[in-house]
Amino acid sequence: MRAITDNKGKVYLLTGFDFTVQGVKRTDGLFVCDTINLNCVIKDAPLSRLGYGVTLLPNGNLVYMGGGDRNYVPISDGFKVIYLYDPINDKWDSKVTTGNIPPADVGITTVLGLSGDKIILFGGNNGDNNNLYVLDTTNYEWYVPQARGKGPVFKRGEHCANVIGKYMVVTFGSNGVLQSKYRSSGESDVLLLDISNDSEYIWKTSFDPTPLTINSTPSNSKPKANNIGVIVGLTIGIIVLISILSISTLFFIRKYKIYKNSKPIPTPGNVLNNEEIMSIPSDYELSHKKFETLR
Repeated sequence: MRAITDNKGKVYLLTGFDFTVQGVKRTDGLFVCDTINLNCVIKDAPLSRLGYGVTLLPNGNLVYMGGGDRNYVPISDGFKVIYLYDPINDKWDSKVTTGNIPPADVGITTVLGLSGDKIILFGGNNGDNNNLYVLDTTNYEWYVPQARGKGPVFKRGEHCANVIGKYMVVTFGSNGVLQSKYRSSGESDVLLLDISNDSEYIWKTSFDPTPLTINSTPSNSKPKANNIGVIVGLTIGIIVLISILSISTLFFIRKYKIYKNSKPIPTPGNVLNNEEIMSIPSDYELSHKKFETLR
């Protein structure tokens, strides 16, 4: 089973086995755990799978595909018929796909491509030697992507896959269910596939941490102009604020000097009749509220 997290802190886990909750036996269900409010519920689901792939789409929907039954036998139409779950409306839907549909498989992974409309399927446990398939979610058509570079020799299943920067990063796994023949051939536990170009993926042997850059287009020229205007406005605002503070400070100092010169502070040597002498408190006395009046 594979769990997936959405952008609102909820974790979704589709079950693939029988379980009993509060005395009720169930053969399927979707666990939804809210990590913010710390509660979990079980939703009804039209399918029960193990070793499946699940992908979070930009619109918040979840796409389930492939996998096997409780005995880990691949579902025959697991990639032809895929299931979409809408968490907001708690609604399931199914789609029939076309194109170069992958053969039934378990132990797979799926990730969302950088364009946001393609699901990349990798690996599995069946005898099909092809590691990569792509589902275009704009028309639900499967195809085998172009890929160059030194890719894995053996098909790998029971692994993990995530998108980091411009790479699909595949980690560990096995060949079949238990074997790890890829290690004996010298393959790394970590595979890197550059997916920045939908027309051609590239297998890499080193990770380039350079951030992704978006090519400038005419639509970007207006935001840039707006940014310049914001910067100019902020600069003028800061200058005006500094000027106001400076003028206010000078005015306060001038007024204080006039007040100070107009009324001298009495001292014991020049005390007039019936006048009080007030000592000027120190910072320490002010902070401890110690005021003393001398008569």
